[in-house]
Amino acid sequence: MGGIKGIWDCFGVWLCAIRPRTLHAAICPVCLGTAYAASLGKEEIWVAAMAMFSALFIQIGTNLANDYFDARQGADTEERLGPLRVTASGLIAPQRVFSGAVVAFGIAIIFGIPLVLRGGVPILLLGAVAIFCGIFYTFGRRSLAYVGLGDVFAFLFFGPVATAGTVYVQSLQFLPMAAMLGLVPGCYSLALIAVNNLRDAPMDRKAGKKTLAVRFGEKFGRMEIVVALGVACFSSVLIPLFWIPLSLVIVLMTGVGMASVVTSILRGASGAALNPLLGKIGRSHMITTTIWCLALLVQPRLELLRIKDFFNGFNYLNFLVYVG
Repeated sequence: MGGIKGIWDCFGVWLCAIRPRTLHAAICPVCLGTAYAASLGKEEIWVAAMAMFSALFIQIGTNLANDYFDARQGADTEERLGPLRVTASGLIAPQRVFSGAVVAFGIAIIFGIPLVLRGGVPILLLGAVAIFCGIFYTFGRRSLAYVGLGDVFAFLFFGPVATAGTVYVQSLQFLPMAAMLGLVPGCYSLALIAVNNLRDAPMDRKAGKKTLAVRFGEKFGRMEIVVALGVACFSSVLIPLFWIPLSLVIVLMTGVGMASVVTSILRGASGAALNPLLGKIGRSHMITTTIWCLALLVQPRLELLRIKDFFNGFNYLNFLVYVG
């Protein structure tokens, strides 16, 4: 019985290390890209599955590497206000955490091989850059997170790059609209990073970790979060893809979940009080992605009205005639 408990406890610690509550950042852009490919009749489910597992293990590797390097460089200490980090807390030996990151990246490469064979050099370069950035996200004092580029990395690789890459490897075409769709998951991931950075700014400043919240101050950090969530919420209107009423329904459904987060940010929530907001943003990210995926799958069944028609002399009377 004690052996089973020990195995379970070990599993729980490693589960904590990979940060399962953050993995939606890898899942959502792949789902969104696959739904868009399906709306065009170009989906390849086995390819989507390979892309999903590869993206998941790249993020797991990045999370473990971040856990290891932040502890080593003094960014994670006993003063940490965020979720537990296994290296800094001593729950897992540093070398084992580092080895775990290597294994995760290795598994990501294995799942990525069929994608490279299908998509060629573009997918090879995309995967190589993603893994490189995952390792160097917090590796060294000149790493992405330590010079203020962590936000850019999160936005691009959990947004336009992941979404467009997913569509490309299924359709074997680069479609600009796929990159535009990536604004949605990209902005949610950006908001998550920005909330973390706002919470950790005092400790990051001591550790020499120059995130954007440290470089440009608290006010900038708060506005970054609000703008990112605003773009994510109104993207269905900004991206000329959906029938106008459908776009407005998406705005309403996603906006309701974000209203309390934006209110808390603007009212000055700080420190540990920001932790619940991470969960709310994560849930909204998954809900919004589900709504978008359903809309994309329903879209081919509708006679769509593009946003541009609205601006080309479209009026309410014409709209009633159109839907009638």
